[in-house]
Amino acid sequence: MSITTLVVDDHAGFRTSAGVLLQMDGFEVVGEAADGAAAISAAESLRPEFVLLDVQLPDSEGFDVFREILAKGFCSVRSPTSMSRRSGQPRSAASRTSS
Repeated sequence: MSITTLVVDDHAGFRTSAGVLLQMDGFEVVGEAADGAAAISAAESLRPEFVLLDVQLPDSEGFDVFREILAKGFCSVRSPTSMSRRSGQPRSAASRTSS
């Protein structure tokens, strides 16, 4: 059984490319969203097991969207990671959520 996936990015080309690559690797892409509000709505209705989420969206930060999706129980993801466009190095969302 494949992992249901929601792809969230404000660039349509990236959503399409990521969706194709995920499907090639056995994921089932159940939806796409271009901004934070649409991502939260899609996560609520689709209940994906995995969300590929851009951290810089036009209406919000991806980390805020991530926290809301988790708080509302729309997805069970527990290990967020981001990739810095400057360094190309992954970093944990934990460094972004502590204030």
